[in-house]
Amino acid sequence: MVLAVCCWYTVRGLLHSLSLVEPMVCGVLDPQRDADTMTIDRALVAGFEHGRAGGSADGLAHFIAAWGQTPWDNLPSPVRARLCAMETQIHEEAACISFDETPLAAHAQLRQSILVLCGTDSLPPAKRMAERLAALPGAVALHWLDGARHMDVVSAPQPYAVAIADYLRAMG
Repeated sequence: MVLAVCCWYTVRGLLHSLSLVEPMVCGVLDPQRDADTMTIDRALVAGFEHGRAGGSADGLAHFIAAWGQTPWDNLPSPVRARLCAMETQIHEEAACISFDETPLAAHAQLRQSILVLCGTDSLPPAKRMAERLAALPGAVALHWLDGARHMDVVSAPQPYAVAIADYLRAMG
């Protein structure tokens, strides 16, 4: 998972707020320069839609296995049940994000200090979005987490926590 850490400070330099954002929602891929990664993501969404149209959970299972980088059958039953219950929401969000072609320039007015975290073993669309967000003007930093995958921020959060703590100390 790509994770953006946005910090807003008060006039006296005190931390006012801290936001953790899944940058996938920024839709910063460029249709010309990022066609390869957009094709990967859109194929996953199309497979998801095909499974839904056929009335099976196969599309969801394939989508979750790809983005979660864990085989569906390896997920605990309660997690699979929760994901199945959220299938419509997951599909709507994935379709909306995958086909969002908001240009990076639309986010250029962000002036907050932003740390972008991304695993080196994340899927190509996530890595490309991290690189695009790190290209924004202002105080933006990109930190690669060696060996981390897309969902490790949830399943193995310690490297993310350390990177965020280090970043906040440096901002201090």
